Amino acid sequence: MQQFYSRIAILAFLLLPAGLLLSQNLILNPGFEEGGEGNEFTNWTKLNGAEYMTAVRGEDQVHSGNRALRVSSPGFESQPWQVQLLSDAVPTFPGNSYTFTIWARAEEAGGRMRFSTQPNALYGGNIEIPTEWTQISYTFTANVEMTSIAMDMGYDDVTLYFDDAEMLAPENPCMDTYDAPEDQEPIATGKGKFIGSVYGGNQIDDFEQYFNQVTPENAGKWGSVEGTRDTFNWAQLDPIRAFAARNNFPFRFHVMLWGAQQPTWLKPLSDEEKLVEIREWFQAVSDHYDGSSDARATLEYLEVVNEFHNQPPDNEGQNADDAGSGDYIRALRLLNDTLNTAPGEYDWIVNAFKLAREYFPCEETKLMLNEYHVIAGFNNTTEVYTEVAQLLKDEGLVDVLGFQGHAFSTRVYGGPYTQERFDEVTAALTANLDRVAAVGLPMMVTELDIDGNTDDTYTPTTDQAVRDSFQLAEYQRVFGLLWNHPSVIGITLWGYRSGLWRSDQAAYLIDPCTDAPRPALAEYLNDSIRRADAPPLTDFDYACPTTSIFGGPGELATTMELFPNPTRGGVTIRFGAPLNDAELRLYDPIGKELLRQTIAPYQLQVDLDLARRDLAPGIYAVTVRSGSLQRTLRLVIAR
Repeated sequence: MQQFYSRIAILAFLLLPAGLLLSQNLILNPGFEEGGEGNEFTNWTKLNGAEYMTAVRGEDQVHSGNRALRVSSPGFESQPWQVQLLSDAVPTFPGNSYTFTIWARAEEAGGRMRFSTQPNALYGGNIEIPTEWTQISYTFTANVEMTSIAMDMGYDDVTLYFDDAEMLAPENPCMDTYDAPEDQEPIATGKGKFIGSVYGGNQIDDFEQYFNQVTPENAGKWGSVEGTRDTFNWAQLDPIRAFAARNNFPFRFHVMLWGAQQPTWLKPLSDEEKLVEIREWFQAVSDHYDGSSDARATLEYLEVVNEFHNQPPDNEGQNADDAGSGDYIRALRLLNDTLNTAPGEYDWIVNAFKLAREYFPCEETKLMLNEYHVIAGFNNTTEVYTEVAQLLKDEGLVDVLGFQGHAFSTRVYGGPYTQERFDEVTAALTANLDRVAAVGLPMMVTELDIDGNTDDTYTPTTDQAVRDSFQLAEYQRVFGLLWNHPSVIGITLWGYRSGLWRSDQAAYLIDPCTDAPRPALAEYLNDSIRRADAPPLTDFDYACPTTSIFGGPGELATTMELFPNPTRGGVTIRFGAPLNDAELRLYDPIGKELLRQTIAPYQLQVDLDLARRDLAPGIYAVTVRSGSLQRTLRLVIAR
């Protein structure tokens, strides 16, 4: 089992001199003194705009010592990363807070810069640089074991000076080395629904002992896979897919199209060129996940469009300054005539799903929509989401309705329902959940987290008992509402250990300071939910008009029967006539394939032993295919 912290990172911390933990500067060459007589800086890397970063030695240009960094950018208003300097990576402990400081001054007013971290990017806000030497700072919560500080300095045509950087190691870092008991099994085992999480980075330790569904956090985003045009890098994604396949966990590909984290080379292209690249992207994903190995197993779920209402792939608002927004809505609309799509506000979404239907066989891959604030109702999202969902359903293009459950969409205080009563907010969430369910498709909670750093007025507190108590209460309120809705087929947490994207809000379920599960995990998920009966689940027919599990282009002429049905263990499938080139498949209530086996020529009966599969009570599908024909019967697994 992989340990949460590498031995190298722990050793690096332990080797810090005793008594110097608070005074030990982690940043190497902090004063830019080393680098020779030229314009290089040892232990720092010029990622972009190297010609704009030089060494200075004049007394009025240096804060201390003999050398400093001067930045003379021509000004890239919306792209500060065009002039970017990166520190060497230093050991950090995920979940712990760090403050990076550096002395800076500008030759004239109006100079700005921005800090961020690598490799798992965390961004600070824009900082105004005074004309006198001033120590500026950036505080972040580490989310990886080795962190680099990036300085984006290309905003303005103003000369800037930097010197004497510092970042101190914490005196007593919290270290999550928790190891789950060997007999721990996924929480949702036998429930007919899944409880999953993002897989990657700091979230992989003990994953298979708590969860039974997998989503990559960043590895499947277009900008991650094709950062360089026509070069597809599956190295991060394939191990995650292989892990899911080996464990028989359903896998959700996140995400095909979105208004963020798209390749930066895409946005400057013409609409016609963008459309070619979109088709190549769909083709590449389809070709790669062809079932040829665990690492390339076919995809159970595919997010086609993410955040189409709150962050569409356009060049408006916040996206005007985002080189990774894609800006390809117009490009998708070029397909209206080809795909016979009526022009309209959401035609680009319809075309995206029509493309997905072309490239991904629907008997293997369920297509999904994803958005946030859907059950919150904020920014008119519920109305827009249900309108688009109904439009896609009417055309048989979407199989699962995904919506996010981040804390900022479900909490009472500081969210869209500011200062309302808990029961009133919960009732509003329920009403919106029911409105989405009325579309008549299965729903998936795609990204859930619940903060654990506040009290019951959402005021930050350092009292750990209060933090734990309120996080537990919110899990009972929010998770329980979603889990027990009959249209919800599963819930995916957006991380569960420190280092997740809301570490600052202590949304993690393993406390890195006590090295133990917090009550929301230990008492609620791993006890109450695990011990409870299977939650209600609606029996859905997936939207797949031509090749769906139930139905198809042609039906087998031979009779087919199941007995016993209902069953608690084995089942026999009997055919009225021999079949050629036939195959049997078993699907669970949420459409996930459980087994596939060949039927021998002239075989008139197949016996399946289901007792060892620990199947939850519910309605399953047994499908027999022969050539282009198929027949499907419903199999009831009784309590």
